[in-house]
This record gives sequence, C-alpha cells and structure tokens, in this order.
Amino acid sequence: MNGAWNVESTSSTTSAKPAIFTDGVNSISINPEVDNARVYLANCGNFIDIATLRTMLNTAANWEVSNAFFPESPIPAICDFRITLGVNDNVLNEKEFSIHPNPTKLDYFNIKNNTQQTLSQVSIYDLTGKKVLNTSINNSELDNRINLSGINSGVYLVKISNTAGNSLVKKLVIQ
Repeated sequence: MNGAWNVESTSSTTSAKPAIFTDGVNSISINPEVDNARVYLANCGNFIDIATLRTMLNTAANWEVSNAFFPESPIPAICDFRITLGVNDNVLNEKEFSIHPNPTKLDYFNIKNNTQQTLSQVSIYDLTGKKVLNTSINNSELDNRINLSGINSGVYLVKISNTAGNSLVKKLVIQ
C-alpha cells in the first residue's frame, strides 16, 4: 500500500499490481502510503448492485487506514456480497463457460460456451499477474480450442471475455 503500485515486486517492501487488475474497477491504490487499511461500510453500505459496491470501495472516506496495528475497535457485521448480477454488470455467469480438460497435460484446452454469446478474447496470466498468452476469438462456437504450446507447467488464471466487454476468470492447471 504505497500509494501507486510498483512496476514490479522485487522485495518484501514492494507491491506490484497484477496485470489482470485495473485501479478503480477491480483494484484500488491507497495514497498516501499506509501500512494497513480495511474497508469500513456501516451496515455493509446498503449497496444494491455491483456498480454501487465498486463506487463505495473506491471512495477514500470508506477506508480506515493506519500505520500501526488497528485498535481493538468494533468492525461492521459481516457483509453478504452475494447478489444477483444483471447483464450489464461486466461479469459473465460462471455456469455459462467451462474449461476442459482441467488439469491438462495437453498443449491445449477448450472453452465450452454454453450460451449464444460471442467470445472475443482469452488471456492467460501466471500467479504473479504476468500475461503469458493473449488471443482473440471471434465466434460463438460451443467449443473453442486454445493453444498452450510454449507455456510451462503450473497454475494459471484464464480470463474469458465476450464482445460486450463482460469477462470471467477461471483457474487452469497445466501439468
């Protein structure tokens, strides 16, 4: 939490933002630098949709910050962040897409599209946030084969995007 993200994380005192994150969308930066921060939303903020929650999380006044350990102060009740998402919430339904085989020993995997949505992009990130593959897809086929040749064994995050700009991230294990 050193204000702006570091370009790379090279020591225990630096924090690099994974490429999959975008400040103001699915990550935040706290500036000026603090050692500790936690979101404080009284009554869970009474948000009604993802856009409202994102706005609340990106509002500095909703964060309690400290350069020491947090005092033994009460924190809000546990929030239930599970809500029904609409088509405009920029998140694909997890049940609409699957990846197989997973884990895979092959030089490819398939994305099964259980909808009529047209996919546009598939990006694969290693666990440090480095993008190792980016490929365009422009179809609504039921099975899309993604070539993994040249990618080492390990655990990866696969970001699947459609033409409307909605996306979903799934874990992929390459053996």
